[in-house]
Amino acid sequence: MVSVLNVAWVNHPFELDARQMLFHHLLMPFRYYDFDLRQLVSFYEVARQRNYRRAADQLHIAQSAISRQIQSLENALGSRLFERSYQRVTLTDAGRWMQKKLAAVFPALDEIGASIDNAAIESPVLRIGDDAMTTAEILVPALRALRKKYPNLSVSLNQNTSHGSFQELKEEIIDCALTAAPAPYKDLVSVKVMEQNVGIVVPEGHPLYGVAEVCLSELHDENWILFPRNANPILYDEIISSCHSAGFSPQIVQEVTVRSRAVALAACGIGIATLAEHLKYICIPGTKYVGLSKPTPKMGCYVVHQRGRSDRIIEDFVAQCCGMNSRKRQQARQKKMSDL
Repeated sequence: MVSVLNVAWVNHPFELDARQMLFHHLLMPFRYYDFDLRQLVSFYEVARQRNYRRAADQLHIAQSAISRQIQSLENALGSRLFERSYQRVTLTDAGRWMQKKLAAVFPALDEIGASIDNAAIESPVLRIGDDAMTTAEILVPALRALRKKYPNLSVSLNQNTSHGSFQELKEEIIDCALTAAPAPYKDLVSVKVMEQNVGIVVPEGHPLYGVAEVCLSELHDENWILFPRNANPILYDEIISSCHSAGFSPQIVQEVTVRSRAVALAACGIGIATLAEHLKYICIPGTKYVGLSKPTPKMGCYVVHQRGRSDRIIEDFVAQCCGMNSRKRQQARQKKMSDL
């Protein structure tokens, strides 16, 4: 290796040691370097502009910062890269060699970044937390639309409670989640995509069995099957507040997180169970869903993801979920107008 360097640089013997050092610093694999990419970028821009001020303007950093980076790079390499004068900046032989080598290095770095990005888009994977409450309303149509844009999209569904999905997001087990409550953590972003009415489930033989809708005030003597407040504090408080507005406090006999179990308990005659309207399909034989009015509790649906994470697939999925809700509201308005 040394003989090759000697032949190549025989006309500049005084620069031999510096050039050998540059060669080893830039081309030796599997080692840590005493300089970083920012310093190389600053050097290359100064070499291109032949002017510190113009290079600083181009890179949108202070001129003093560029000067410090160049000085640190020269110290790390043990060689001067520029001859400085009041009027202009001139490259040394080592600097010219460095500029030539970096002209090939930077396009290669750009190609690596583009290749990784393209690889991620060609075989995208989306891990979604699902509480099974909005699968038909939001998740299915959103994924159907997303697969048109990403035909090779691979989807992994993790069914969990809202709280469980928040923990999986924080641990990066999943990429995003559809939940019945907003995340209580600052590092998670919650976007409300839908709002649904909350009704009740009554057993066969109940006076309200087969009734389409009932005023909330008529339920003051009923036993209620709710869910633990920590499972969804917003909805829990919404239901309690609606009952208070109707003139009573609900008599809660049992709290169950999983709504299918609450429906089963209602079927046994233990009490009436609360249920979001879009989940009434889980009512089993011997139970009926009854809507509530005056007032009607509302349950929100949220798509949640990590704050500050830049991912095109996640951004598109959130946009599709929001778009589904907008289209459903528009269809509801059109149906209402046609019924008039």
